[in-house]
Amino acid sequence: VTIANKKLIRDVVLTKTDKETGERLAGAVFELQQNVGDSYRTIANLTTDKDGLLTQQKLEPGDYRFIELIAPEGYQRLSDPIVFTISEKQTEAIQLQVKNLKLGSVALEKFNSDDPSEKLAGAEFRLVRADGKVIHPLLRTDAKGQLFVANLQPGSYRFIETKAPNGFRLAEEPYAFEILAGETSTIQVDAANELVTGSVRLTKTDGTSGEVLAGAVFTLFNEKDEVIKENLTTDAEGNVLVEDLKPGDYYFVETKAPTDYQVDAEKLTFTIERSGSTEKQKAVTVSAENELIPGSVVLTKVDKHSAAKLADAVFELQDADGNVLQKDLTTDAAGQISITDLRPGSYQLVETKAPDYYQLLKEKIVFVIENS
Repeated sequence: VTIANKKLIRDVVLTKTDKETGERLAGAVFELQQNVGDSYRTIANLTTDKDGLLTQQKLEPGDYRFIELIAPEGYQRLSDPIVFTISEKQTEAIQLQVKNLKLGSVALEKFNSDDPSEKLAGAEFRLVRADGKVIHPLLRTDAKGQLFVANLQPGSYRFIETKAPNGFRLAEEPYAFEILAGETSTIQVDAANELVTGSVRLTKTDGTSGEVLAGAVFTLFNEKDEVIKENLTTDAEGNVLVEDLKPGDYYFVETKAPTDYQVDAEKLTFTIERSGSTEKQKAVTVSAENELIPGSVVLTKVDKHSAAKLADAVFELQDADGNVLQKDLTTDAAGQISITDLRPGSYQLVETKAPDYYQLLKEKIVFVIENS
């Protein structure tokens, strides 16, 4: 009589694989524990080999569990224990299939908000988990404006910008993103920065006296001749201040002059340069002058008795203080001299040569050009 007995095989074999692809995973570290009464005791620490396998032989009958201590690189660690039982009459090894999900990854790209093709290097970030834990204290964008972070556990995160690229404003709001369990694709985060803005201060003055002038009205245009702001009016100090202008070329056009002054139709151009830092720029200054609306005077030279018109009388024009403004002003055949473009103020005409056969006029001819 032949009686065959099966050999008792009280072994356990654990196979570690990628949950999505089935690829075998080396480097997972487990603690094997045996149930003893109301607690567990550690039997061994085991690591999966290049084929994703680990084996423990000659186990006593009883309840056991594997606790994953270290997941394979780039994978999520298992949070739940892997429980199994070795029976008294076990004749085959326990086979455990243990699958891991890959950890997530994120790629951030930093660029100019006005020109997305311009990628920005040197932006610095802190990566923070939703619970406030700092994952990476310092991350910096490369020459392509990019940074990459791998091996992120599922959860919510945010990039907080701690330093903007030179010439750009620091982002006020964090860039939030979420890593989902089993996410295999890299999360893409777009991070735009606005250029550091500048400002311009226009000061309006009287072109002759330098007195500041209120009430001048301007329109501001950009280099594309687009209206940026209208109805910009100089204040009591003769100033107009415009802030938050992006780098570029601009010009003012006067649409209304101060009372009694001529409109200056000339374009007042200026440039807001790109800043070399992240600090607010000093205001660009623009000077604008106006001249008072001019008046005119006509002098007619006549014979005192006959009222006949007298040619060839020569005069000079002086201001109220006697300073000579124009010389050799000579009456024409109609006995007249016409003088235009005179600023409001007091003037006097002084005869320097009388017509032939006439006496030189000794009195000064005083007149006033009034404001319009």
